[in-house]
This record gives sequence, C-alpha cells and structure tokens, in this order.
Amino acid sequence: MHELQDPTQAAIASGEAGAHFGLHVLRRKIANQPVNYTRFVVVAASPVDCDPRIASKVSIVLATRHEHGALARCLNLVSDEGLNLAKLESRPRPDAPWEYVFYIDVEGHLSEPRMRAALTGLAERTIFLKVLGCYPAREVPRRPDLV
Repeated sequence: MHELQDPTQAAIASGEAGAHFGLHVLRRKIANQPVNYTRFVVVAASPVDCDPRIASKVSIVLATRHEHGALARCLNLVSDEGLNLAKLESRPRPDAPWEYVFYIDVEGHLSEPRMRAALTGLAERTIFLKVLGCYPAREVPRRPDLV
C-alpha cells in the first residue's frame, strides 16, 4: 500500500503493521462485533509438518453435487468418524451460479485413521475436495459474560 501512494486504496491491518510499513491509520476499531478474532495462515508450496501429538485442525475445501442432502451426507460422514467440525463457511462457486464451495475446519490430524477415513469418504461424495493443510489448533478465549 505504501508503495502505491494511491489515496483511494486502503488496507485493514493492525496498528503495528501500519507503523512498520509507514502507513497512516485512518480508523481504529472497525470490527462489527465487540469480540472479533482474526486468523492468519501461512501459505507454502509444500506441506509443513504438524506434530501429531498436539491438538490439530485440518482445513479442507469441497464442493458437492447440487442435489438434496449432499452437504448433510458429507457432514454426517465427518461426525460418524467421531470428528468435530470446528468451522463451516460457504462461498459462491464462480463457475456455477447458485452453487457453493464449503470451507471446513475439522479437529484432528491428517495422520489419524479416522481423519483419513473421513477424507476418503468425502472424496467419494464430492465433485471437488482439497486439503488446505493441517496445523496446531488454538483455543479461542471465551468471553467471561458468556460462560
């Protein structure tokens, strides 16, 4: 952003990042919720090893056939393997109006037999499946007023 020197462009980042790159903070506290957590990921050309002895998550993206119960069958398969779904987000498929891809985080490690079984089952039930990565899970602090 700093190199562009374009006053019509902006970035959302921490104040520390702005200071590091010599940027001016236009507005602070822009979150639309009082408790807001941002997750950052590292993208690599090849997989990075994650210690299977620690709590982990696996992120995947998949697309199902556009038919009754397709997503439910995928989610049930994950549950039937005893795995917990940590996150599910849908995004429109750019090549297919009114169809979606699903970004899913599953608690567990790629080396676990139940995770491998779930991924094999998902590959059989989806039109697209990609494992984005396996990484250490982090606990999200609970709000004291919600405990």
